[in-house]
Amino acid sequence: MFQDWSHAGPGEWLMVHENESIITKQMVISGRVECRGRVILEGALEGSFSGQDLEIRETGRVFGDIAAKVISCAGHMEGYVITESLTLLRTGRHVGTVETMKLAVEPGAILDCALQSG
Repeated sequence: MFQDWSHAGPGEWLMVHENESIITKQMVISGRVECRGRVILEGALEGSFSGQDLEIRETGRVFGDIAAKVISCAGHMEGYVITESLTLLRTGRHVGTVETMKLAVEPGAILDCALQSG
């Protein structure tokens, strides 16, 4: 697997793997994001996301629709989510609608949504 070091800011270096994209804290993206690999979101997305694997870190925010195979959320999601597997970590929050086959919610997480499973 290809690996490289990427400079993320003063004193910050991130290990980047092949098929992995990082949206850093300094970024706000408006519009549609499509990705075949893994996306790590530390910044904000105002729009829609479509992809394989989405990791929303504590500083990450999504306002819009999400369609991903696997989602791990420690940040904030607001909108319509379709996924095979959603893990809402203790600092995570989702407001809206979720369609999923597998749901895990850690104590402390906030889930304020209509839920469809099956």
